[in-house]
Amino acid sequence: MTEPHKQSWEKIRTRGRDRFLLRMIAKAIGVFLVGGAFIEFGLWLYLKHASQPALAMVGTWVGGGVFVGAVLGWHEWTKNEAGYTRSQENETLR
Repeated sequence: MTEPHKQSWEKIRTRGRDRFLLRMIAKAIGVFLVGGAFIEFGLWLYLKHASQPALAMVGTWVGGGVFVGAVLGWHEWTKNEAGYTRSQENETLR
C-alpha cells in the first residue's frame, strides 16, 4: 500500500466499516437506478410497453444496488484492511 493510499485509508477507516458500506451501497443504488432507467426506457421503446409495473422496476434496481454495493463494499474493505495491516507490519519490521 502506497503512503498516500495508506493515509487516505486511515481517514476512511476511522469513520468505520458500517459507514463505508453504507456509502458504497448508496453509490451502487444510484448507479443501478440510472442504469436501470436507461435499460427500462430502451425496453419500453422496443417493446412498446413496460416490462413490469414502475414500483416493481424501482424495487428491482434498488435491490440489485443494495446487493452489489454490499458485496463490493465488503470486498474493498477487506482488501484495503489487509493491505493496511501488511504495511503496518512492514513498518514495524524496519
